[in-house]
Amino acid sequence: MTIKLRLKEHRIRQGLTQRELADLLGVTENTVANVESGRNGTRKLLQAIALCLVLQCKPNDLFEITP
Repeated sequence: MTIKLRLKEHRIRQGLTQRELADLLGVTENTVANVESGRNGTRKLLQAIALCLVLQCKPNDLFEITP
């Protein structure tokens, strides 16, 4: 199974730098860079993807996001 995180392309599409995204998320720029490169921060994402594969659903089905 190959999983590609498309965070960078979405960030760029929104016109955000890594610094701006980090500020919005309340994390360091290094954290954003590491997640984009797959160096860290992806373990929980992979667990969510595995749940989706087992449950035959999409990530949106697992999370309820309220502003």
